[in-house]
Amino acid sequence: MAAQRLGIPDRQCRRLLSRYNQSGPLSMPNRRRG
Repeated sequence: MAAQRLGIPDRQCRRLLSRYNQSGPLSMPNRRRG
């Protein structure tokens, strides 16, 4: 599904979707950036 198309694990895809649903599109940039 979406995770396969993005090349990421299902679990990570669910985490990203949950973060998006809670905080909107501004939550999507990589958090590991310094």
